Amino acid sequence: MHLDNLEFNMLYSVYSLPNIILPFFGGMLIDRMGVRFSIFVFSSILILGQLVVVISAYKFEYYSMLVGRCIFGIGSESLNAAQAAIMAHWFRGQEVSLALGLCLSVPKLGSAFNSFLSPMI
Repeated sequence: MHLDNLEFNMLYSVYSLPNIILPFFGGMLIDRMGVRFSIFVFSSILILGQLVVVISAYKFEYYSMLVGRCIFGIGSESLNAAQAAIMAHWFRGQEVSLALGLCLSVPKLGSAFNSFLSPMI
């Protein structure tokens, strides 16, 4: 299966759409249910979405990949909010800035490498 630019961009768009509003509700869940439970829930959703994407890619089913990316997006940014809550608890003062910066930079580097390498693969 070869994806053209529009299809490739669509995979990113369906990932981004849930993240317009869901982190707000994810933050409320974190406050209500606690950080540990929230991280478990968001990680499970993330893994489920990635599993759907992998199986869809193996079967060459583009529309199933879109569904998987949407599921992945549901858990992704809310998981980042839960991680930030843990870091704010663990670190104090200037250490928080470094911890948050590292936690935001490393996944963005991974995304940049993915965007660069995926079309070549």
